[in-house]
Amino acid sequence: YIGVKKEPTLNDLFYMKKIKVLINNFETKYAINKIEQVHNKFKNTFISKILKDSPNKFLCNCVPGFNPEISFYLRDKRIINDLTNNPIDFKQETKIWEYLYKQENRKYIGVKKEPTLNDLFYMKKIKVLINNFETKYAINKIEQVHNK
Repeated sequence: YIGVKKEPTLNDLFYMKKIKVLINNFETKYAINKIEQVHNKFKNTFISKILKDSPNKFLCNCVPGFNPEISFYLRDKRIINDLTNNPIDFKQETKIWEYLYKQENRKYIGVKKEPTLNDLFYMKKIKVLINNFETKYAINKIEQVHNK
């Protein structure tokens, strides 16, 4: 018995490539679903814990991308902005939960954080006068000086 190795045709290569792409898509979709399940479990655990244990339902404050003075509370499993007393939109909610999901930020759940100078002013634009020309620059370095 002599085996003859058959070279794959162009059609065979096309279908094999399609199958590889489909498998990769399924793997990616499965991984994304797993991550979403873990995030949702985390979120639901803390929502029920805060709604049960916290008298004022405080969730967090000083979230990057939001004004540091804004505090967020829970009401009926929705995140409420304390300035407007209205629920925030889904994209903003997702951003807050992603911030809180990070291990280093979990200590801020349900705890009022005092805003630092960095939280308040970093990358904020201020007007600067250079050669009688007014322009705006972002604050990119903050140092706290203590007088003794």
